[in-house]
Amino acid sequence: MTFQELYKTYIQLNEPLLSSQTLKTYHSINRKHFAQFQEKQISSLNFTDYQIFINNLLKSGLKTKTVKNIKALLSVMYNLAIQIDKTEKNPLKAVKLPKFDNKRYFNKSIETQKKIIDSIKDYHKMNDKPFSDVLFFLLHGRRLGEVLKLRWNMVDLYTGVYMIPATINKAKQSQVHLMTDELKSMLFKRYDQYYRDDEQLVFENPFTKKRYSNFRKSWKRFLKDNNLPDMRLHDIRHLIATYSVNHLNVPVEHVSKVLGHTDITTTQKYLTLSHSISKTVIDRVLEA
Repeated sequence: MTFQELYKTYIQLNEPLLSSQTLKTYHSINRKHFAQFQEKQISSLNFTDYQIFINNLLKSGLKTKTVKNIKALLSVMYNLAIQIDKTEKNPLKAVKLPKFDNKRYFNKSIETQKKIIDSIKDYHKMNDKPFSDVLFFLLHGRRLGEVLKLRWNMVDLYTGVYMIPATINKAKQSQVHLMTDELKSMLFKRYDQYYRDDEQLVFENPFTKKRYSNFRKSWKRFLKDNNLPDMRLHDIRHLIATYSVNHLNVPVEHVSKVLGHTDITTTQKYLTLSHSISKTVIDRVLEA
């Protein structure tokens, strides 16, 4: 079996389980980085081949986290090859990567974090634009993809509950969340204005009748208009985790539920202790 055949088989068997974004990423990795392997027999490729490949990716300037994701794709492909009796071993298991810090740092002051939250709330109160509603929904811990793929059949306005099915979330597990009063009011308003049928997207582009692609320009404009520091739209999730645990003292288990994490260690990567914590601890020791 050639490497190319293995890749195609892996995609064919797993396509129903992968999100469109994951598939797009895998195809991009295959196109950009796997060209040298395509026609080779997988049985002829060994640990040395892949360790040199990984080393070269790192030397080219790719981040360790990115290279780790490329290695992970290779590894699951070889696991499949073992399952279908095309090879006996997974050479990627022995391949080494340098250690790296995968903690998600949100190094904004508490004052700045509060300003971002207040700006989003105020923007939502003063605007009825689609981006305003989407941005407010993101403040509830959702990923942008989850919000933009939400359909009316996933929303129960009368019980105040919405579901993020496994097919549209990163954790691949269905999640159920109770709406805040403000979110429920916003969704009721959208329902009255735009609802046609249960399969319709909650945030449907009224011109194309399709999903919005992105809101990068709107987000950049929002940051500029509110004199906020540059940050990604996805960083709102980091903000929620950091602010909730470090300032509001919300248990990390609760924040994990809000963000839809299946493993609490994932949530812990988003959290940052105050830089003054070491001084605080030593001061208490010296004063005891």
